[in-house]
Amino acid sequence: MLRAARRVGVPVVYVRHVSVPPTHMGVGALRTAMAWQRTQSATDVRAAFPPEAPQTQLVHDLAPEGAEPVFDKLGMSAFVGTPLEMVLRDRRLTTVILVGAVLEIGIEPTARHAADLGFLPVVVDDACGIVEPEAAAKSLASLDYSMLSYRATSAEVIGALTG
Repeated sequence: MLRAARRVGVPVVYVRHVSVPPTHMGVGALRTAMAWQRTQSATDVRAAFPPEAPQTQLVHDLAPEGAEPVFDKLGMSAFVGTPLEMVLRDRRLTTVILVGAVLEIGIEPTARHAADLGFLPVVVDDACGIVEPEAAAKSLASLDYSMLSYRATSAEVIGALTG
């Protein structure tokens, strides 16, 4: 799918999840980190996604080519704290094809946010990783219920891109 997008000139943008050091987290970031790390004390919070850590690096086989940008996000949605919306609007793009590491943590919130911003999000079911199968199923069911996004397979997206 990535090769097909590049071949037909579809802009490819990467967004990766990073975290700031706990010393610089505010109440919201600390609360989220405490929940994810299942700790009761802010002093026990560790930076889960330091920018240089192995878990924040992009998969080598899917690495950006040329000038494809990589934006760092601190929250769940790829639109929060990144220039993604500006890049899409400046290019007059209206459809966002979403693939990525964790459907139930980053893809679903990004799809909802994209729809709220007036974009048409397309979640590519077989190109989204999951951590918790039950949570992922709930995320997809919720997206389907809201009817704010489309779902497709990689083959369907490649077919749509290459005609």
